[in-house]
Amino acid sequence: MLYAEIGARLEGDAYAIDGWPRNLVKVAFNILVNAENHDSALRAIALKIGGEGAYARAASLIEAIKLRHPTITRIFHSDAGIRLQRRDADIAEAIMRRLIRLGIVVLPIHDSFITAARHEGALVEAMNFAWAQCCGGEGLVISISYDINDPQKERLEPPGFPSLFVARLPWDRLPDLFGGRPLPRRELGTWSSGFMPFAVRAYLRDEVKARGLRQSDVALSLGISRTQLVNILRGRFGASPRVTEDLKALAACLDAEIDDLDSPRAAVQPGDDAVENRARLRVGSPARQDEHDGEE
Repeated sequence: MLYAEIGARLEGDAYAIDGWPRNLVKVAFNILVNAENHDSALRAIALKIGGEGAYARAASLIEAIKLRHPTITRIFHSDAGIRLQRRDADIAEAIMRRLIRLGIVVLPIHDSFITAARHEGALVEAMNFAWAQCCGGEGLVISISYDINDPQKERLEPPGFPSLFVARLPWDRLPDLFGGRPLPRRELGTWSSGFMPFAVRAYLRDEVKARGLRQSDVALSLGISRTQLVNILRGRFGASPRVTEDLKALAACLDAEIDDLDSPRAAVQPGDDAVENRARLRVGSPARQDEHDGEE
């Protein structure tokens, strides 16, 4: 953001300075940005370094940082941190509000954002839009997989600035918020008809919503109306033996993460006319938000 303010772009790693540990340079850099004056910055950096000659080393590090970033030295030890933190918060708020309007759940972690993998494109677009709105210019968006990396690890920081991160979580790392509950096998095994067990209702509601399936399409594949499906999922109506078997087949398909519900990987082989409609269901197809209103 500091470079964006003056219309410049940082080349290389902001915290890479020969002869100094990167993590120390990063701490010292942020102290310089947040300190009210040079003396307070010097004291804070010396305290961080510690030991004999800490003040001399701190003074040398400050000069090295200023040589590395000559275009923004006027902003150092000027108490700019609060202003920049507010701008950072404005960017994060703009990103989340834009995605909420699209019905997408996103979790912020500092300058990183976590969402379901299928929403990556929308998240990157929202991040770039918010950055351009607040700072101008183009930001650097890096997409990573959360099951492999932690977006806040030092080794993942890019050789450039500004940077925004997208962390994409797989289904099995999102137990409740994005779906991914474990399949309630015991409850499915004992349910033959009538009212759907609570664990099964919760599983199907979460998975249908998380995967972007339209309730109307799911109901069509089962040979029932959307109203009937909603009432079954809410525990208001029971299900006939035929509908029960189809719902159990649907749960098995979702558990296997099958995109096309007539895939040969399905654990259940249905046997009625409604099965032909099951091929119309595609995981990730857009669902209208009003279809899910009032479910919980």
